Amino acid sequence: MGRAARDRWPDIHDLLDELVVLAARNADVDALNLGAQQIRRTVGELRAERIYALPGGDRLPLAKDDAVRVRANAYRLRLGQGPDMLNGYRAVVSEIAEDGRVEVTCRTREREQDDA
Repeated sequence: MGRAARDRWPDIHDLLDELVVLAARNADVDALNLGAQQIRRTVGELRAERIYALPGGDRLPLAKDDAVRVRANAYRLRLGQGPDMLNGYRAVVSEIAEDGRVEVTCRTREREQDDA
């Protein structure tokens, strides 16, 4: 992500609301994501990183303050466990716990939401 974009949207949630990067193939998405992470890591925008194993042998590097997209619905509201996190929500990794749990924060039109 360029310096001009970061200067225009200093709050990562504003950036997620306004900026979209598209690719036609999953391999291109992965390359763009890794490139963006590397740039953000180089300029000091990302913090402690952890590598997660995915099905099929793939690996997912995540860092505190990383931008992510929720890929599965979590209907927590009806269970009394907090706000729903829905497929397609854009979020920020707000915490990576010692045990590997990832907490993300997303902002809907109404307010910010946390999901542990």
